Amino acid sequence: MDYYGLLPKFKLNRSLSDVEREYQLKQMNVTELNGQSIVPDAKIISVNSHYLELVDKYFSAKGFLGFSLLYVTVLIKSIPYIDWNFTTREKMFLSMSMICIPTIIMTFKVLKTEWFAWTHYPVRFDRKNRLVHVFRLNGSTYSVPWNSVFFTSGLNHRKDANKDYYISGHVLADDGETVIDTFCLPATHSDRKQLERHWEFVRRYMEEGPESVIGVVDFCLPIAKKREGYRFGLFYLLSGFNGAPLFLFPFLFVLAFIFSIPRYLAMVTSRVPVWPENIELQCQVDKDDPYLVDASRNPKHPWRNLFKKPSTHHRESR
Repeated sequence: MDYYGLLPKFKLNRSLSDVEREYQLKQMNVTELNGQSIVPDAKIISVNSHYLELVDKYFSAKGFLGFSLLYVTVLIKSIPYIDWNFTTREKMFLSMSMICIPTIIMTFKVLKTEWFAWTHYPVRFDRKNRLVHVFRLNGSTYSVPWNSVFFTSGLNHRKDANKDYYISGHVLADDGETVIDTFCLPATHSDRKQLERHWEFVRRYMEEGPESVIGVVDFCLPIAKKREGYRFGLFYLLSGFNGAPLFLFPFLFVLAFIFSIPRYLAMVTSRVPVWPENIELQCQVDKDDPYLVDASRNPKHPWRNLFKKPSTHHRESR
């Protein structure tokens, strides 16, 4: 899980770093996957001949930050039972304030970032118009030419050991050097090389068309123009353990259940993103589109596939 970009925000109005340049992913260059398949990574909302719409990289971990609220609640409730052994009431009040106030401020900052925000921040890859439409954290949107985006798996910040790599799309100023905006592809991974499988999925869609990727799209997120429901949220958390041994299911279910509660609260307190009319007018989809895939075509019983071992050599469409 990686919240960088959400908390803290991406650094803008800066020059590209050497690492970002080293790991640039170019739109016209085919990525060699050494026999492995391209992967949608269970991050697709819909795909058709006109556009591919994905969620943001924070979607998978939505709600995890809400545990800070639980932490504050436990902390505050425990204060009356602590033997402070102070000589004066003033010292006790000062010490309690030093502990509680910064924590409360940080908690509200976190909740405002993840709760009372947006259920997700979609990115729409508009193949016909050669554009990328981006939904910002503040609810505004912008469109940028696909060929002008600087994609990279290089980071401009120190990566902690427990954090993943991800693919950034940098919007550059006219000088071709200064980063003025940043969005991300949804996939994250501890192995930078594995990210290329998701990148190649997006790149092929934009450069070769939907026929080159449609064969690996077997599931879409049911969140188009609506909030994620509790049951699906629990399923989505469990899907993160896909391929785990069946005997671990009871433990994994309890773990997913615990995290599903703050995730659901984050969803119901947040607004559903809506693309502005000018973008929707650019993205009209034919009802008879042979490459139209959305949540309406999902398997009726997705739970059955939950603990199947994922394949790294999935059939590809070319």
